[in-house]
Amino acid sequence: MGSLPIYVLKSNTPSQIRQLLDDIYPRDSADPLKLALGEAKEAVNQVRNGHETVELSPQSAYI
Repeated sequence: MGSLPIYVLKSNTPSQIRQLLDDIYPRDSADPLKLALGEAKEAVNQVRNGHETVELSPQSAYI
C-alpha cells in the first residue's frame, strides 16, 4: 500500500488554502497581474450579486 501525503494548514484562511493548492497543483507561469485582475473582477461580481464583503488574496506591492 502506498503512502498518502498529509497537508496541514495553520489556519483556515483563503490565502493559506490557495497557497496549498498552488503547491499541490502548480499553474502555468501565468501573469500575476492578469490573475489579480481576474480575482478582482470576480469579487466585484460577487458584491454586485449581494455579498457584503469579499476577501482577496494577498498580492505583491507591484500589483
